Amino acid sequence: MKLEYDELLSRCVLNSKKRPYNLDPDLLLQCAELFISQESGEPQSGAGGGAGQRSAGIEKAMALLEAVCRRAPGLMAAQLLLMRTRYVAGEHDAAARTANAILRLDEGCADAHLILSQIHLSKGNHRSAQTSLDNAISNNFTVGRCSLTLSNPRRKRLELSA
Repeated sequence: MKLEYDELLSRCVLNSKKRPYNLDPDLLLQCAELFISQESGEPQSGAGGGAGQRSAGIEKAMALLEAVCRRAPGLMAAQLLLMRTRYVAGEHDAAARTANAILRLDEGCADAHLILSQIHLSKGNHRSAQTSLDNAISNNFTVGRCSLTLSNPRRKRLELSA
């Protein structure tokens, strides 16, 4: 299965090099999602901005996402996935830069505020973390509801049955 991903990626990259304006960002985004789906999804500890030890899947996904974001900077799905991937890879500074770029495009993006909140919290900056979390909740009320149901699975069952 992994060989099929690599072959698909090679074809996409080769095709984009032959015809740089014929880039299919949606296809490359799906390829990146496939590489990411093979990973654990647990954030690596990254107090600084270093890459550390990243898996090959994360490397390939980030290369694809960076290429898509360079050629289609307004594609929010790619920006958001790049931000999350950088965060999970432990590149908190790069994730924060991407989150700030997203917020310049859309101030109400709750996901960007949440990632910034998590980054501030990991650095011990509780006041900034609280501010970012407040911004996320004020832009998307389901953020608060999601955190309650995720922290309490029994409550989720009660809400579903009610």
